[in-house]
Amino acid sequence: MYTENNGVKIWYEIHGQGEPTLVMIPGFQIVHSEIFKRAFVPFLSRHMRVVTLDVRGSGKSDRPEEDYDFETYVEDVHAVVEAAQLGRFAMAGLSCGALTIIKYHATHPGRVSHLISLNGYARMVQSEDYPQGMPNEVLEGAIKIWREQPEAMLKRFIERACSEKYSLRDKELIWEWAHETSPKIWETGFAASTFSEVDKHLKNIDVPVLICHGQKDKIIYPAASDYLHQKIPGSKFIPISDSGHGFIRTWPQVSRHIFDFLKPEMRKPSPQRRHEGPPRILWISSPIGLGHVKRDLAIAEEMRKKMPDLNIHWLCVDPVRSFLKGVGEEIHPLSNALWDESGHFESHGKAYSLDATEAYWEMDKLLNNNFMVFTDAVREDGYDLVVGDESWEVDQYLHYNPSLKTAPFVFMTDLVGASNVSEDKTKQAHVHNVNGTWVEMREVNPEGSDLSIFLGEPEDVPDREFGEGLPNMRAWAKEHFSFPGYALPFDLADYSDRQTLRTELGFSPEDKILLVAVGGTSVGRPLIEKCLEAQPILKEKIHGIRIVVLCGPRIAPDSFDHLDGIEFLPFVKDPIRYYAACDLAVIQGGLSTAMELTALGRPFLYFPLKDHFEQQHLVELRVKRYKAGVRMDFDDTSPSELAEAIANNMGTSVNYAPVNTDGAKKAASMIIEVLQKGASR
Repeated sequence: MYTENNGVKIWYEIHGQGEPTLVMIPGFQIVHSEIFKRAFVPFLSRHMRVVTLDVRGSGKSDRPEEDYDFETYVEDVHAVVEAAQLGRFAMAGLSCGALTIIKYHATHPGRVSHLISLNGYARMVQSEDYPQGMPNEVLEGAIKIWREQPEAMLKRFIERACSEKYSLRDKELIWEWAHETSPKIWETGFAASTFSEVDKHLKNIDVPVLICHGQKDKIIYPAASDYLHQKIPGSKFIPISDSGHGFIRTWPQVSRHIFDFLKPEMRKPSPQRRHEGPPRILWISSPIGLGHVKRDLAIAEEMRKKMPDLNIHWLCVDPVRSFLKGVGEEIHPLSNALWDESGHFESHGKAYSLDATEAYWEMDKLLNNNFMVFTDAVREDGYDLVVGDESWEVDQYLHYNPSLKTAPFVFMTDLVGASNVSEDKTKQAHVHNVNGTWVEMREVNPEGSDLSIFLGEPEDVPDREFGEGLPNMRAWAKEHFSFPGYALPFDLADYSDRQTLRTELGFSPEDKILLVAVGGTSVGRPLIEKCLEAQPILKEKIHGIRIVVLCGPRIAPDSFDHLDGIEFLPFVKDPIRYYAACDLAVIQGGLSTAMELTALGRPFLYFPLKDHFEQQHLVELRVKRYKAGVRMDFDDTSPSELAEAIANNMGTSVNYAPVNTDGAKKAASMIIEVLQKGASR
């Protein structure tokens, strides 16, 4: 929403509700309020009211040609305060935003309850009494470069602001935000932030002050915050190690510091692990399909056989949440605060294509929210162990913020490393950045996870480098992961009598059952539609063919036209019965379904999603090892060619390599060992 100051419109937003109220001020005009909304706001606004605004000349606010000075900025903020009808409130300022909040407090006494300086400063020009500043001629030279070579200066500034390795996502965002305004405003805004100072106000600050500063900040050196701390009576200074100007990796701990500072009555010490009563586990299960939760349950059941009193709380979103509720598992109430990861991935799917790396690349805001929900969950309840199945955000941010770890952490995955599926250099840079982050975070703080499990064998990890300057994937995985083998979510013996299964499902011995299954998302719908196009040809080619479509939890069966000989089933709790009973399956390239069909010894055609690195590369690597499945290309396969392939493979005998059947048991034993070690500390 907008308010005005002397005819200039200022954009602001109110997030959350309750007390206290926090007004957040960004730095100069190459960024705007989105820098807070991507990380800090989702967490803080669940606990208090947060007001964000775009400084004039940035974001959605107006871009006047003049009046870029901190006296005017203060009155812009005050226009927001009045429009939002705020009483007393706290203020946080990032970088030169610290100048604004200090000057606001001096100009409008009695309105501010707390001040928070984030990588801030009181002045920038060097003097005898301020040796930590920069010489005037250097600053004048910088302004000249902003004027004469703005693009080059912007690039250089962003490189220093985002000094952390593998921070390409943040660099791209700041570049994008800066280009929403003009180079002239970059220069004007930088000049204002350079030659303004609030020194004279520091000794008169009479409210609690929190100062946080990244110790590797290359824009505003940490000595600037040391100076603030010395000059502001009673201020609290928290240095943030391994952090640059934007708190790119460390914003979670900064968020916690802000929360504890503003709501000290809610501050909880890190919960002690329980040493009495049944052990408690918080289990996070990825919602991308249902393969993760099925194997998680298999591992959990093996753990319960050895520890019958084990208490598991699940932190998850749909479709996983509904699935777990249906089998009587206990869902953590904070699951309602998680954002929809599955829906985000589906939104990136189109025409049987899903670029998984790009979907992940653009999911940072969602993952930021979900990580902070996790931190709330573990602080409210003293868990003995946390298990995360492809909980990428928990794995990453615990490694970069080990102080937030409250219990032993076990990470599980069935993939190591992303791979290129595009010739686009930008997308390839994204892949390299994702892989580099994976490698770096375990080098920086290996204690972030107590055990990392790869659900497979070392041979299932590609034998190639993560990327230029990065290690070999397989060798690296052997160093950092344990390998229990693949975790089947069922006992093969329960599905060995195919004839009985077929009878129970209503299939006659003469029926030729074609099973079409596209997993737990809606991205595979085009594959169902292509099978429907092939159905008239199939009826001519295969006598007695029956097509059974497992629509999964995200596709409505009644969204298809009714056709004789085709049965559309809604979500079924036990699709394995259909896998075992079918004569041929047509599936996406999802790992879980492919491995389950392989273990059951059923023939299948698989169509990897275009641009999906896991389905295009990693699944094929696995199924080839078992000599299983026939790979097909969706775009290159016409309905008639699909019908021909189905006819040629229907009911064929297979000779797959055997799939390990005790992976879930081995994984359970590994996790129990970590749990018991934690209890003995």
